[in-house]
Amino acid sequence: MIEKDLWRKLLAEFVGTFILVSAIVFPAIALREAGLGAFLFIMFTAGLGYAIAVWMFRDISGAHVNPAVTFGMMLIGKVKLLTGVFYWIVQLAAAFVATWYAIATFRLDTGSASELGNYGMAMPTPSYKDIQYMLAEAIGAFVLVGVVMFFLNLKDRYQAGLAIGAAFLVAIVMAVPVSGGAINPAREFAPMILARGFKAVYLWYYLVAPFVGAAVAAIFYYIFAPDDAKLSLPKVQLASRKK
Repeated sequence: MIEKDLWRKLLAEFVGTFILVSAIVFPAIALREAGLGAFLFIMFTAGLGYAIAVWMFRDISGAHVNPAVTFGMMLIGKVKLLTGVFYWIVQLAAAFVATWYAIATFRLDTGSASELGNYGMAMPTPSYKDIQYMLAEAIGAFVLVGVVMFFLNLKDRYQAGLAIGAAFLVAIVMAVPVSGGAINPAREFAPMILARGFKAVYLWYYLVAPFVGAAVAAIFYYIFAPDDAKLSLPKVQLASRKK
């Protein structure tokens, strides 16, 4: 069943995801020749972009702005399946719009994806193995989604924004040396397609591993969350109905 105010939530997710992806793609293109300095600046703007999305939209949609976060919320019963699917569609659409807008803005410079920093696409370090790329993305997603889950009951969205933005920053720092630190399937998928950098091997790194990390975070949430929070889990809900 579709929620009555779903359109407000979807609009919030679209704008929030647009802000987050723009905060990554724009500096990635503008500072493409800055080396390590660009990485540091992009990590900072990514964390701040996430915090801004939380400050603006946490009370409306939850400010997931990340399909992996939405997946985690679905697993612990905080988001309905149909709503989650709509969230994914909107998040991907917003990521494409943000990336396209960045490309259009810098088109006077050059039209080549490689000369435009591959539109902010996270790139794996060649010296590592597939399992290491996946672990980097999965662990990063675990950190981010775990913090989002454990701050669900925090009413102050400003504190929550700082915590979640910091978690995203830490997750990126952990993953950047290995996988490039996408930690967000939508944020990676859009630049990957538009830059024509999509390769089958990349699918596992960036589009699957974050969901694995989110699933592990859901397990930890179930183990460590307070009893009143566990009542929202689908399994417990079914048991309660039987009683």
